[in-house]
Amino acid sequence: MSPKESVVLTFTISQSVQIERDPTNGVRGLNHLGKPYGPVPNILNAQELAVAYLHDVASIYGIDPALLNALAQSPSDVVEDGGTELRYSRQEAITGTATVSFQQTHFGLPVWQAGFTVSMLTGPLRATSSLSTLHATIDIRKPKVDAKCLRGRITPQELAKLLHRTSALRLDHSSRVDARMPHGHHQLENELVAGRRTGMRGRCASQSANAASDTTLPSM
Repeated sequence: MSPKESVVLTFTISQSVQIERDPTNGVRGLNHLGKPYGPVPNILNAQELAVAYLHDVASIYGIDPALLNALAQSPSDVVEDGGTELRYSRQEAITGTATVSFQQTHFGLPVWQAGFTVSMLTGPLRATSSLSTLHATIDIRKPKVDAKCLRGRITPQELAKLLHRTSALRLDHSSRVDARMPHGHHQLENELVAGRRTGMRGRCASQSANAASDTTLPSM
């Protein structure tokens, strides 16, 4: 039985739910300790509950359902054919609580600091809050098979030089980003512009950012 088939709950907004929004009024967080999601029949582990919860609150966050088709997969370290998706990243547990994180990916690769986190209480298992750092739009061309920045074709030293050059350009460009752009899209746009200026042309920027940094997700 899939998580969607077993769920009998429907998450709704009420006065018990605190909503965190970004400057564009998009939903970035839900805190609902007084209105927990669960327990859910037939769901006995945190990952399954997180998947069910994510399907249920996706419309509240404005998440495209197409992003939820690979939740059981893990991020890749090589370029794949898939577009933007959410994939399972990790689960952490401390006595009485659990946190399940999903990583936003593009072409299978993790997008830096972009994902969705569900926080829970475990006795019984129920979700009490969530946080999104997803990019609403990712527009990057898929790298060619002979791209110089692909894994195994660029040394750590060369990558460090490229990232050092782009960091200054991102700071210079940040003051000119259109304020109407969605929250979180600024950083991605800065990196792409910086990549184009250094000859990386976006495809290398996405590969370099992935190879040089952790795929850190938000923690609740």
